Amino acid sequence: MWSSGCRWRLPSLRTIRGRFHRYRAAFERSHYKHVELIATQGRQVLMVLVMTGGEVSQQILTLAEPVRQEHLSNAADRLNQVCLGKTTEEIAALPPRSESLEKDILTLVLQDMNHSEARVSGEIYLDG
Repeated sequence: MWSSGCRWRLPSLRTIRGRFHRYRAAFERSHYKHVELIATQGRQVLMVLVMTGGEVSQQILTLAEPVRQEHLSNAADRLNQVCLGKTTEEIAALPPRSESLEKDILTLVLQDMNHSEARVSGEIYLDG
């Protein structure tokens, strides 16, 4: 039985909807977790981007000139330190990177993260 002296009240439907949309928008945002750059052959590099929630994006990049694996790993480590846990908006607001390789990789990371956010959840996407 309900008592008229009840100390709590149910939130209005408008409040519930507002909270749902706010949580839903935060859930659908991609957050950066990790990037790996792997020299494959010649000027080609495999970029693997991992986002929170387990989404993985990979692509083969063709650089202007060959780059040693040590240089690629160092660039990835620096980006991982700066970008960990950030959204696309937060990464885009970062100061520009001084090294051109990092700047180019960060541009590709942002493109992948934006593409990920635009996709419908659960949809499988094959590229290429």
